[in-house]
Amino acid sequence: MNTEKYKALLSEATRKSSKRAMLMSVRGVVFGFTFMMSTFETSNRTMIIIIMGSFAGSVGLAAHVVLGDAGLACYAAFLVIVGGLTYHAVRSLEAVEVFKEKYETAYRECTKGIEPDSDQLGPKPMLNPLLMQDGDHDVDYYIEEAKQLLEPFREEVLTVLANAADPTGETVTVL
Repeated sequence: MNTEKYKALLSEATRKSSKRAMLMSVRGVVFGFTFMMSTFETSNRTMIIIIMGSFAGSVGLAAHVVLGDAGLACYAAFLVIVGGLTYHAVRSLEAVEVFKEKYETAYRECTKGIEPDSDQLGPKPMLNPLLMQDGDHDVDYYIEEAKQLLEPFREEVLTVLANAADPTGETVTVL
């Protein structure tokens, strides 16, 4: 009983829109999925073009059968637009790949001899022992040293700068 009911519903649906039923048949869907799967499985550009050309041709034939010459003309215009957009996208990606290869070549040249994940980049360590602090002293030692150096710094540097800034001899407060 249910089988008869479903047959009646199916025949009613196909009678109302037989053109749509022909275009979206089960065979057409399987055919489309086969083309799409084979396109994704290959990496050869020529093979992709052949597969997509075959798919476009079969859809064009179906559009011509179902919609007539007007459908075929609209489909051809659609293919021209999609083809142009695809061509532009492929050329843009190829340009990016060329730039990427140039960048990677320059990067390899600049990082030649540097181990990956090493700390070899950056400035060289300071080798002047007068500028390096000893690690053997505590903070109080460095504070006392700074206090001792402050008075000669005032006399030798800040006073000279203050006199150069105000040659009239008036008192200028500096630090």
